[in-house]
Amino acid sequence: MRILFILLVLISFHAKAQYAKAHPESSAIKEVLLRQQKHWNNGHIDSFMNGYWKSPQLRFVSKRGVSYGWQQVRDNYHRSYPNPEKMGKLQFNFESVESLGTDKALVIGSWEVNNEDGRLTGWFSLIFQKMKGKWLIIVDHTS
Repeated sequence: MRILFILLVLISFHAKAQYAKAHPESSAIKEVLLRQQKHWNNGHIDSFMNGYWKSPQLRFVSKRGVSYGWQQVRDNYHRSYPNPEKMGKLQFNFESVESLGTDKALVIGSWEVNNEDGRLTGWFSLIFQKMKGKWLIIVDHTS
């Protein structure tokens, strides 16, 4: 019985490791988000947007639905956070960075903003793609 238990644990561990295979460039991908965090905390939404694919095909999913395009996402951020006081201070926490192929990755994590309205928290899942040597967010699902 004990051997069976150990075998099941090992199989489960191996399956999880295969499923959640860490992306080899996870530190470069996290660096994009840490730069975004820095720009946010300095009150610079436009610099924060440098982490996103500047394309009409960018998608941002939230409780309000899907926004399409870099410009729309930028405009939504400016509308929701019109000044540094509303932006507050942002903190990202990373749960995982998983490979979706050689040039794509899935990042799952949580976020926290402390601003004049209090403490806001939520989760995100991001799909990154490497384009012209640069990792960019192509899909953002934030709740």
